Parts: sequence; structure tokens; C-alpha cells
Amino acid sequence: MAVQKLPPEESDHIGFIKIVVSIMNPSPDVLELARNYTHLVLPPQDTPVPLTYVRRKIPMVYWKYFLHEESATHILHLTGVNYDFVSVPVHDIVLAVHCLNIRKLVTIRVSRKVVNAKPMLLVENVPHIASFLVLLRWLYTNDENELVAALRIGGDEMLLGFAQNWRFWGVISSEVIEVLKKLMESKYITISYREVPD
Repeated sequence: MAVQKLPPEESDHIGFIKIVVSIMNPSPDVLELARNYTHLVLPPQDTPVPLTYVRRKIPMVYWKYFLHEESATHILHLTGVNYDFVSVPVHDIVLAVHCLNIRKLVTIRVSRKVVNAKPMLLVENVPHIASFLVLLRWLYTNDENELVAALRIGGDEMLLGFAQNWRFWGVISSEVIEVLKKLMESKYITISYREVPD
């Protein structure tokens, strides 16, 4: 049997994988933030706690509070680049420990008219709202299997949107990048060469 290379569209898929991974690699600004932001100061004694420790504990505590309005500290109002929008309840600690760009993205609005209203975090120009919700779920759970399933269902648009949100929010996790590489490779490069009869 002779071995025949795959058609040109297969190389397009390899290019797509490279684009997604390059988008997800942290920018120099985010790497600098990561070097400087190593501890989270927690009340009431203003105790500095290593960020790596807090990140590991978030899924153990907060997985059950994803989109839980009653326990949320804020309402996150997102406006996308296509002018779509959504508001979701969030916990500030989840965003603070994972999203290194949060300070430059968010405008805080507090309602003076509504008693006990949760403060709103306003973010504009979100690259892809649907994939941000997938990212937000992962920030709460760190469940890689659930992440892969959601991205697989969403297809290329969801993968690209996820990568763009990853960079937009300043998230860093080499483990997730490796998981996504494997997902894309299994999706596009299950067979790198086809065998055809002579």
C-alpha cells in the first residue's frame, strides 16, 4: 500500500491549532502581572495567601455556586464585540484569582436606588460571550472533562472564542492549553496519513 498525504484542508486544521494555541499563550503584560501578583490579601486580618493555594481551593468550594445568585458578590454584565450582552452572578474571588486583566477590564457600578443590590461589574468588548460562559464555568470547577465536552460541542467558533476570551481576561494555565491541544489534535489529526491501495 502506498501512503498518500492528506488534502490541503488538513494543513488548514493544523494552522487553526497553531492560531488557537498562540492566542492562548500569555502576553508579556499578563506574564508580568503573574510575576507580581503572587498573593491575595484576605480579610479580616489582611492575611496574604498564595494565589496558587487559592486557585487550588476554588473548585473545592465554589463549584456548586456557579451562577448562584444568592451567594454571588457581584453581577457581571458583559457586552460583546457584536453588541450581544448577558448578566451573570459571580463571586469576586473567582475572577480575582484567575483573571489577571480584571482590573483594566472592569468598571464597577453600585446602585444607589436599590437597597441591597449587588454591585455590577461592567465589561465591554468581550470577544465571544458564549465561550466566556464556558470559561467562567471552568474557573469555578477546573473540570477539564466538562471543558472539553463543552468546547467539542461548540466546534471551531467556540474554540476560537474561548482562546480569545482566555487572552482577553488574562487567564494562565499551561494544563488547559495542553488539554485543548489534545482536543484539537484528536479532532483534526486523528490520522495524519491515509493508506490507499496501490
